[in-house]
Amino acid sequence: MRKRLVVLGFALSQSVAMFATIEDAQSVSDSVAVQTSPVLVVEDSVKRSSEVPLDTADYFDEQNDIIEMEAAKPLPEYRWTTIGVTFGGGLAWYNSTPINNRFAPCLRGGLNFDVPIGQWFSLQPELLFAVRGGGFKTEVGYNVEDNLFYFDVPINCKFSKRMNFSKTCTGRGFVSVGPVLSLGVFGKSTAKELDNEHPSVNNKLFQNNPDEETEHAIYRSFDFSLNFRLGYDFDSDWSFAIGYQLGLVNLMNDSNYDANEVKQYKSVYTDNFPVLTNSSAYMTLGYRW
Repeated sequence: MRKRLVVLGFALSQSVAMFATIEDAQSVSDSVAVQTSPVLVVEDSVKRSSEVPLDTADYFDEQNDIIEMEAAKPLPEYRWTTIGVTFGGGLAWYNSTPINNRFAPCLRGGLNFDVPIGQWFSLQPELLFAVRGGGFKTEVGYNVEDNLFYFDVPINCKFSKRMNFSKTCTGRGFVSVGPVLSLGVFGKSTAKELDNEHPSVNNKLFQNNPDEETEHAIYRSFDFSLNFRLGYDFDSDWSFAIGYQLGLVNLMNDSNYDANEVKQYKSVYTDNFPVLTNSSAYMTLGYRW
């Protein structure tokens, strides 16, 4: 009986020891699993990251470049209507049939307006007071010098574009062209004989001259010409330009002359009735608000 109890006790102790060994082994296995799970997660993330296309970084760089380019793109320049003053001078001359044409000084000054139409174009009407004229030699030995005073109304079509030459010299270069309507308000002609044996002869040009008993003006009071201009508008509101004005109308009031007067003018000026068109080249300086 005692032997049976000893054998049964030994069997129970071995069973408990085996069960404890199995649980310890399971706990150790779970612990190892827990400890190795981050490694598995890391390996899994590496595996998934390796599946992303290789050009993903390039894609984001390209998107950043596009964003930077859009931010750096210049916005359209805001332009507004301005009013300004201009003053300048140069040389005037006759394109005419009389020979030996000579230059005469010309002056111009007045107001101008600049009305933008879009980003590059604008309309620039002006109201100017201008002095121009010319000189020539007649067939009978007189040197004639004319001074003509006009109200000019140029209507320029202007194309301008931003041109910054330095940090301190910024603005818009421009070219313009347009017609010029002119009204002669006063004109004076001085004729001097070459041998100085006779006194000078002064004539009014746009008005009747009672002293000389002329029934009509010698020159037409209306003139039409084309204006060409090249210049630069500074951001400091100053502007500079050079220009050329081409006269298109014969100033001689030939329609009012009778046959005797036409014959007289032919003998004084040339073999044909004279043709006088007035042109000028000039430089101007302006300021605008």
